[in-house]
Amino acid sequence: MKKIVTLLSSDGCPYAETVKVFLQDVCLRYGIEVSLYDDKQSTFLRYGDAVLSFSEDSVEMDFLAKEQKLWTKVYLLQQNKEKFLVQENCGGIPYGVKGIRKGLLGREAFEEDRLSEIEIERTGRVAFELAEKNGYPLRSIDQADREEVSKLWRRSMAQVWDDYPFVDCKDVLFDRFFETEKEENCVYVTTGRNGNLLKGYYRSKNHSVPYYYIGDDTFAYYGSVSGDLQSYLLAVCFLLEESFGISEGRVLRKRVSKLQKSEKNLANILSFVLQ
Repeated sequence: MKKIVTLLSSDGCPYAETVKVFLQDVCLRYGIEVSLYDDKQSTFLRYGDAVLSFSEDSVEMDFLAKEQKLWTKVYLLQQNKEKFLVQENCGGIPYGVKGIRKGLLGREAFEEDRLSEIEIERTGRVAFELAEKNGYPLRSIDQADREEVSKLWRRSMAQVWDDYPFVDCKDVLFDRFFETEKEENCVYVTTGRNGNLLKGYYRSKNHSVPYYYIGDDTFAYYGSVSGDLQSYLLAVCFLLEESFGISEGRVLRKRVSKLQKSEKNLANILSFVLQ
């Protein structure tokens, strides 16, 4: 069966041509067809086995991903000491009831934070499988000391863990998250709200941050939070691993991580990564 990656229009990204050639060269090596989609009106398209997009990471993208049944979002927060962040993209405040109502002190705004067991389990399984595949510990980040959603999160994660007995898993309160940073390699899993805060922290430290949305099959939608060249190249490597099961994608990812962020020469990049 033909394997297809769709590359969406660049939308003004200065690295678009370099990313396109890198993607085409990598995919040619593994017999994957690259389909170019130039309709600039389309911000989210489910075509082929995977999509690589230059669209900006946003709440709008999260909603569009959920409509396509892509329930979970995965970030690579840090490359040298690999730190993955897996967060749900199906519940929480963005999808809960919200509005303005009359309260005891007059008009008040309210937002309902909601998350179901099945939604937590979906996210948990993605995180446990990622940790198991890479041999990394898993840290489940929650606020179970103050939130009902987090209490259910913790119970549901414990149930998923029963299916992954060889993964080193620990619950970590959000306030204690930064104590886990000393760990060499790690997978974090948390709610969308907590995840957005952690993503923002690593983005502020000038890390290249690629991401992908994934659902119940191997199709995934790849992009970059930071918008730099290295993060797009990392997203291509993720694409090989996650959507096509090509284990060498991890080797290529390690090489991309060693590139200097100032390196923009395509010939040098291809020579180093595809050696």
